[in-house]
Amino acid sequence: MIFADFALKSCRNNRERHSVVENFMLINDSSTVACEVPVWLWEKNLNAGINGHVDVLQVRNDKIYILDFKPGAAREKVEKVGSQLFFYASGLSFRTGIGLDKFRCAWFDEYVYYEFEPARANVKFPESKWKSKFKFFSR
Repeated sequence: MIFADFALKSCRNNRERHSVVENFMLINDSSTVACEVPVWLWEKNLNAGINGHVDVLQVRNDKIYILDFKPGAAREKVEKVGSQLFFYASGLSFRTGIGLDKFRCAWFDEYVYYEFEPARANVKFPESKWKSKFKFFSR
């Protein structure tokens, strides 16, 4: 992703990467509306929940994008990252009343960008040990 590549050129060390990319996108990208957005969701029927922070929240093309900056994004496990982002989208959908079909989830670094539609994700929860299969595409 071009914004990440530009932002990372100004980092002095690896610890700065997240905040530098987030701030760069917030300042320079008109579709970026927030960074480090807290999300909390507890699903009583599953007795499971998630809490965390969305790195970058964007609004573009009438959709809400939940973006996660992951250095080495191509090496990430699809199920792990996909499930994290799926639950962030579910939490934001539940809390805002905006349909899950209006959300898109993606993770990226300066080299790759992976995106999927959480409303179309096939998520299974056998015995509270859920497994998921995500369809996504790379840009």
